[in-house]
Amino acid sequence: MLFTTINQFGIFLSFVWLGAILKTFYDIFKPHNSITKNVYDCIYYVCSGALFIVFMHIYNLGQFRLYLLLGIIIGMLITKTFISKTLAELNKLLYNYIYNKYNKFKTLLKTKDKQNNNEKTTSKNKKSKKSFSLNNQTKNKKHKFMKKFSKISNKNQISKV
Repeated sequence: MLFTTINQFGIFLSFVWLGAILKTFYDIFKPHNSITKNVYDCIYYVCSGALFIVFMHIYNLGQFRLYLLLGIIIGMLITKTFISKTLAELNKLLYNYIYNKYNKFKTLLKTKDKQNNNEKTTSKNKKSKKSFSLNNQTKNKKHKFMKKFSKISNKNQISKV
């Protein structure tokens, strides 16, 4: 036999620790919508399997023993029983905090965009009011000119008769 009984117990505890770490990471980074949940689960299972193989090669020289898998399961169950609820609440609080900050930032951007649009429209309105007043001034000048011209032409017509 390659390992003594004492070494096997230490290896078993290492895999219990690995199971606790894997469950903790799952609880911390658990997604909140169903679309990303499937993708996240696939990535999590691939990474968990890779970590299991790496730990198996480091601690047990690549030999698969049933107590290694049992150690991971026990570590996950211990974490689920004692820590998982607290981590889920913290995860929910963190998610809500980030989500609220994101919404505030988004509304802030929208209000700034509206203010910029309002400033642009008010400057356009000022320009249009200026052009309107210029148009009125030119119309008034034309009207005055036409009045003078009509008076002059009326005088000429009267003097001819």
